Amino acid sequence: MFTNISILFALFALLPHGRADKNGSDIEETRASYDQFLRKLANRQHGMHVDELIYCSAELEEIFNSYRYRDLNMTDDEYEMRFRIFQKNIRLINELNSGNSSIVYGITQFADWTDEEYENFTRAGEASKDRKPRSLSSDPRSWTHVRWNGQSIPSQWDWREYRAVTGIKSQSYKCNSCWAYAVTAVVESLYAIKYGQIIDISEHEMIDCDFSNNGCYSGSTRRAMGYIFLHAVNCKPT
Repeated sequence: MFTNISILFALFALLPHGRADKNGSDIEETRASYDQFLRKLANRQHGMHVDELIYCSAELEEIFNSYRYRDLNMTDDEYEMRFRIFQKNIRLINELNSGNSSIVYGITQFADWTDEEYENFTRAGEASKDRKPRSLSSDPRSWTHVRWNGQSIPSQWDWREYRAVTGIKSQSYKCNSCWAYAVTAVVESLYAIKYGQIIDISEHEMIDCDFSNNGCYSGSTRRAMGYIFLHAVNCKPT
């Protein structure tokens, strides 16, 4: 039975991939290989259920061998274990993609991880002595309330069409810093809307320098926004 953590492997799937890293082209190749694999399955069912083909197909091992996140130095036993995990998650991805959802699922860096490994990856642990957690009960600034001016509102609006949404970034280390990533993404979009330029704000600076928050041990998005309002932050054009 697949657990919620296994589903998370798939939920990181084919999201917009504006993240600037050296694996960008590799991810594209793997996704293309996966799409090609599914097309092969569709043409070779011969009365078998597609899940059965996915679970035992030789093509799946080809996909696994081209999997860019895989440890190339694993032992034979480790290879077999990772491949079995990979099989189960590919099967889950196919089940999710067979539904009527507008979401598209695919292969990510978590596709050959166990539930326990993923849980350990997302758990930051206890706060270190040099940075003790602060109370999140008091925020330095109140929210700004926006009032409708009576103008008509479009039935839909997509800021991506106006280059106002920056690429998705990955927290590549054990650090509960989603508060910093969320706020920098918002500010990057606000800057793009106002000035027509995409910038990349340093999340690491927010984590290290915003002492109104708790670094890798959680934080307040409201206080983080206040920090950017009161302090200059490093950024670069993209």
